[in-house]
Amino acid sequence: MINASTHTTEGMLRNDARSNAARRKSALVFWILLAMELAVLGVVLVWFFQPTTAQTQQSLAVDASQVRDAIWARLNGHIDDRLVEVQPDVFVYESNVRGFQLNGVVYYYYVDGRQNYDPLSRGAVNADQVETILRENGPRYQFTIYRIQN
Repeated sequence: MINASTHTTEGMLRNDARSNAARRKSALVFWILLAMELAVLGVVLVWFFQPTTAQTQQSLAVDASQVRDAIWARLNGHIDDRLVEVQPDVFVYESNVRGFQLNGVVYYYYVDGRQNYDPLSRGAVNADQVETILRENGPRYQFTIYRIQN
């Protein structure tokens, strides 16, 4: 017996239904595979950039100690920090008004219990615009070190 098919409308409709179902399944498989690849890529990127974040935090800790030492040197008179007149007959250290630059970053500070003229104390910037680096409670001075975020 020879098994031959005839071109009937019923046979063609059955073939079209099968091909449409196959297309739907292949499209679904494509989107599932794409989602899995994107998830793997996301995990790899997070893993890749994680050491950079830890290294940045470590360098900030080193910078904080350097900045603290630089401020102590200014407050104790070991570094020549010239006085600037902010109001008639009111002179303060220039670093208190304009901050000072260390390793390419400008740092500001204010001394607790004193009149300060740094940008935060003057109201030139808001508290949400600054990043506090360190609060130092020393024997003679208590001060806060910060930098302005971009």
